[in-house]
Amino acid sequence: MAGIFLLSTQDEISPVEAADQSLFGYAWSSNIGWLKFRGMTQDGFTYGVSLDDVTGELSGYAWSSNIGWINFSPTGPYPENPQQGAKLENDKVVGWARAITGEEPFSGGWDGWIKMSGTASDSSDYGVSFADCNFTGYAWGSDIIGWISFSGPTYGVSLSSCVVTKDQPNCSFSASPDTITSPQNSSTLYWSCEADPLVESCYISEGVGEVAPAGGNQTVTVNETTLFILTCQTSEGALSILPATVQFISQPRIIEVIPR
Repeated sequence: MAGIFLLSTQDEISPVEAADQSLFGYAWSSNIGWLKFRGMTQDGFTYGVSLDDVTGELSGYAWSSNIGWINFSPTGPYPENPQQGAKLENDKVVGWARAITGEEPFSGGWDGWIKMSGTASDSSDYGVSFADCNFTGYAWGSDIIGWISFSGPTYGVSLSSCVVTKDQPNCSFSASPDTITSPQNSSTLYWSCEADPLVESCYISEGVGEVAPAGGNQTVTVNETTLFILTCQTSEGALSILPATVQFISQPRIIEVIPR
């Protein structure tokens, strides 16, 4: 792979998925690996790329563990025509996406632009197409990213309307004890998910982070009433969001006063 190799982390940004239809699945680049089109950050925020049913415009972010966030509605000016972000026109995706790290001063001259369709150096046409609810074909991200494939034998990118199975995860979440009184300040969170549908990932808020989808427990320390949120996601993108509150009661401090 030519040029620089950048590493980004998911806690740099917390994009929230837009309305309309969501894109699901993965694209592949032999230079940077997988691009995930819907998921959760380490803080439990849902991210993804969406399609506006009326305008055809794509918006939101995909995630690469090697170069970070890829914005599908970047602002211009763009390197060349068309002067617009990624957009679906007549079953073909045109315009541009952009890796956010390409905008940073440390990018070494790489600008992060990804062209969704165009003419290759050998004068052949390339591009991402859309048919039967699925995206196919290739986008080009210069020498750093290279070709991005939107479909293969074991992967692909589809619209939410194409996902047949979207059953929510069957999970449970609780805290014990759910009420504590100082000086006690610890409680244990318990969670579990059934095997069907298969849960891909789970996160607990308030700094707990990613946890095993099958289930487990975690002792937490609280000094005030705290709401914990368990967010679990299936491979199809269906979510289960469950709360557990630990109520903290602070005992008044009693000071003995000796009369003089």
